[in-house]
Amino acid sequence: MGKKLPNYRFSKRKGRTVSKTQSIIDNAIARFSRRYSTYKDTMPSGSRVAPAARSELYSKDAQIVIEEQFQTVMDSFQRLFGIFSVVNKSVYYRDLLHLEQVMGAELDKETHLRNLTNAVSAVSQTKDEEIRKLAEENERLKTEHETFEENKKTFKAEKEEFEKKCRDMEKNYKSREEELEERFKNKYKTAEELLKKRVEREKKAVEEKVESELEELKFSNAELKMKLETKMSESELKIERYEAYEKLQKEKINDLESKLQVVDPSYAMSKKSSTYYHEIFGRFSDRIAKIADDHFGKSPPEDHINIMQLLGQQHRLSEVSEIFNYASSSETEVAANLRKCAIRHFIASQVAKVLMNSPFSPRTSDGHRDNKGLQAIHDSSKLNNHQRMLWRMITLRAIDSRAGFTAWAKELSAEAMEKIQCLVENKQHSKIKRELASLFEFTLDVWDVTMRDGRNLVINTHPPSKNNGTWKFIDNPLPFSNGNGSTTATAVPRVVKPESFAIFPRITGEFEEEGKNEDMKEEILHPGIGLFSDSPVFELGLREFRELKREVNNSHKRHASISSPIIAEPQQLSLDTGAGRPRNGST
Repeated sequence: MGKKLPNYRFSKRKGRTVSKTQSIIDNAIARFSRRYSTYKDTMPSGSRVAPAARSELYSKDAQIVIEEQFQTVMDSFQRLFGIFSVVNKSVYYRDLLHLEQVMGAELDKETHLRNLTNAVSAVSQTKDEEIRKLAEENERLKTEHETFEENKKTFKAEKEEFEKKCRDMEKNYKSREEELEERFKNKYKTAEELLKKRVEREKKAVEEKVESELEELKFSNAELKMKLETKMSESELKIERYEAYEKLQKEKINDLESKLQVVDPSYAMSKKSSTYYHEIFGRFSDRIAKIADDHFGKSPPEDHINIMQLLGQQHRLSEVSEIFNYASSSETEVAANLRKCAIRHFIASQVAKVLMNSPFSPRTSDGHRDNKGLQAIHDSSKLNNHQRMLWRMITLRAIDSRAGFTAWAKELSAEAMEKIQCLVENKQHSKIKRELASLFEFTLDVWDVTMRDGRNLVINTHPPSKNNGTWKFIDNPLPFSNGNGSTTATAVPRVVKPESFAIFPRITGEFEEEGKNEDMKEEILHPGIGLFSDSPVFELGLREFRELKREVNNSHKRHASISSPIIAEPQQLSLDTGAGRPRNGST
């Protein structure tokens, strides 16, 4: 006999209480029974699965055949298991195990097929639900579409009705418009006829009024003609009388003109007082200072002036005023005030020439005016006071017959502007020339008054070398001045000048004392304004120029490597200020 098989009746791990063979058979029977009942229980019923899904899996006949075959197999197994229960189970253990393995694989396949069938059924159920929802949505959209079509038809009908109403209203409006137009035409025609009748009535009334007034005017005109003839006859008589009277007066005037040659000085024309001359020369000084401050305080144009030279060395400006020999084109306050002082000195010297000399004297061949003959006649000792007065009146009458003062003033301003035009921009020339012409015209007016008054004015254009208190120092021309020609700054080496500059001349004149017709008293009409030779302004002006030149030279050296230098080649500075040369324009 073979080896006895182990007893597998009891096993805690497997949960068995019988032998292993009995356990295998019992498990197989239970498994087949469980699979059959599970398969039948999990089959989808007709209420949950759609017919279309069941038809896709298998047909009803095929299902019946499978169930019959399965039932046959189960019956066979039950009979076999009944037979195995009465025989020795250990003999058929291996066959049963093999049978269990074969049938187990088939049962697994059937289980997998059943799971797939259940999954397809679930998917079909989901899709059926989606199809149902889509069908409901389709029904809803279909209903809405039908509603929209009904609304569309309703709107179309309303639109046709509205268009019909519009056509009816337009037709009524046109008919109403035609009716109103016809009515307005009738009213306009009626109003026009009434207006024509009214205008005709008013026109007729005006014509009647004009005719009546015309008759009255004709009557008045006849009366006026009669009065005019009477007045004309009276006027002719008066004219004859006036002509006779004028002839008599001319004879008397001629007689008086002949007697003027021997007129007594007590009957001479009235003269201006000293107060008048004080005001006049004060205005002179202010106007000259204003011209200098307004136009010559700024730096001269660079295209006219070379910054590497003093202004006195350019454009013959030293002949205009020697103060330019100490002034540069810098923008500093010292240089600006020196330029303004030079301009004031130049204009004041031109004014002094006009006041001291007759501008209407005949010109010589070199263009200068020759007044020596007229002045010699006036100053001749052979003439007494009556003859001098007669000579003055003859001279003034000759002056009055010449061209007006305006033309002479323009000529003088043009000559002055030609000398100083390099100091200002071209667009300022015409304005400065007009101001100079106005100043010279004012000067000629003053000269005319002095000639008619017969005043002997003394014009001093040579201030002393130092300020002795008789002249006024220029009012704060520089920041270092204390008003008396000295300085409050650090000691500055001074350039001693043989002469000082008259910024405005000192003017004196003789006037009658009050209550004394014969006694004459000298009065100072203007104390004069001077820039004295001991002033430190000249050295400071030169010092600024040296610093300016040094800065320009240093800048030129720094940019020497550049092909197009910023400034031109600096020229050598000449410090010859011309202090020893005679000043032009001094008299």
